[in-house]
Amino acid sequence: MKHLFLTLLFASLLLPVNAKEKEPRIKADKISHTDIINVLEEMNIHMAHFDLSELDKKEYNINFYIDEYRLGEKTNRIANFKIGRNRQDLPEKADERAAFIKALNLDISKKAKYWTLNQMSIYVTPESDSTVTITMSCPLGSINKQVKIEALPQNKKPIYDFRTFEIAPVTEKTQEIPLIIYNSYFFDEKHNMSRSCYGNITAEMTEEIFDRLPHYYVMGITLKEIEKQHKR
Repeated sequence: MKHLFLTLLFASLLLPVNAKEKEPRIKADKISHTDIINVLEEMNIHMAHFDLSELDKKEYNINFYIDEYRLGEKTNRIANFKIGRNRQDLPEKADERAAFIKALNLDISKKAKYWTLNQMSIYVTPESDSTVTITMSCPLGSINKQVKIEALPQNKKPIYDFRTFEIAPVTEKTQEIPLIIYNSYFFDEKHNMSRSCYGNITAEMTEEIFDRLPHYYVMGITLKEIEKQHKR
């Protein structure tokens, strides 16, 4: 009996050690924001989103422009689209106001008296080895412009970079504000390679890199302040 008791005690002490461990297992996880950005960049699709809410303090007419440059010199303004006002009154009648809000998918109260253009996105999508489409999208709609891209003599295909500017504050009643540069790589003779390496770029575009980029597009907005009409 004593021998049986010792055997059972010994077995119980070994049980946790001999218990089968849970095998490691790989689990499927949610796709992250970084995953999506990486995939888009591999497909040469680029995008940027802008918060315009600080413009709400005043009323502006807004245009979206695209300028083409070569080695620091602007060759052409290839697009200048009218977006409209950044602040607009809503219809007074409740049903008309609700329909307007729904049509534009605006994130505002149904009782709101006005709405503001508080966001904008710009993205570039490839069409072929020599063309891309630049798109500006906002609650008022979207604008598309197909543009040409060029390969360096040292490369078989065009290689372009997509960067945001260091965005300037609004200080003038009429002001152009560059938002995005979409630029060809330049060829570095010293290191025998194509590259696109540079730091922050400002609205003045005085940085040395602009003179080295063989071809690029600048996308931005023009703001023109709407003067308030004083009642007589």
